[in-house]
Amino acid sequence: MTVRQGSPNPPVQFVLHRTGPGSTGAMAGITAKDLQSELGAADALFNQQRWDEAVAAYRSIMNKTPVLSVINLQIAAAYRHKKDYDAALAAYNALLTIDPGNEKAVVGIGQTNLERGDVKAAEAALLKAAEGTSAGREVFYNLGEVKSASNQNDEAARWYEKASGKDPSWGKPLYRLGMMALNRGDRQGAAKLFDRVIAVDPISPEAAMAKGALDQLNR
Repeated sequence: MTVRQGSPNPPVQFVLHRTGPGSTGAMAGITAKDLQSELGAADALFNQQRWDEAVAAYRSIMNKTPVLSVINLQIAAAYRHKKDYDAALAAYNALLTIDPGNEKAVVGIGQTNLERGDVKAAEAALLKAAEGTSAGREVFYNLGEVKSASNQNDEAARWYEKASGKDPSWGKPLYRLGMMALNRGDRQGAAKLFDRVIAVDPISPEAAMAKGALDQLNR
């Protein structure tokens, strides 16, 4: 801001109040090094598929540093691997109570409901998110997945196209559109879509699958 007191402005001193280690803030008593070490250990348990131990480790970190509520995403992912869907939904909702606009949590709720076979609940959660002006590619893509699971192919294609429009450099929705074209016998349309996947997202898993599909089409 401009401090208007005579000309030129007098000196202004800014003092930063300490909120790091040794303070009484949300990260009080936790050093960055310790936090990184604990997160690394929790992630290692997750990668080893030791789900219960990973959840306990993540919760321990959150108890010390409540500001890191985003860790609920990892907790929910561990529960989904265990197929404990109620616990996964609880973790996602815990994050949403703190960060209502967290799109990853909303998408996670949709995916969790889809995994346990509750297509209506998955669709309801994702449609609500899609109504917002800040809805991202993942919301649209997962709505495509929900519609595809219900064999509503035209609707699925519409959402995949919206996901691609949101991020033209993302090959995942284009690949799904290509597979849909292939399944309905449109080989030429499928080939064009697979070519687009390779062009816009060349190092993605979808690009590798698109190349494989093109090889099959060209035989």
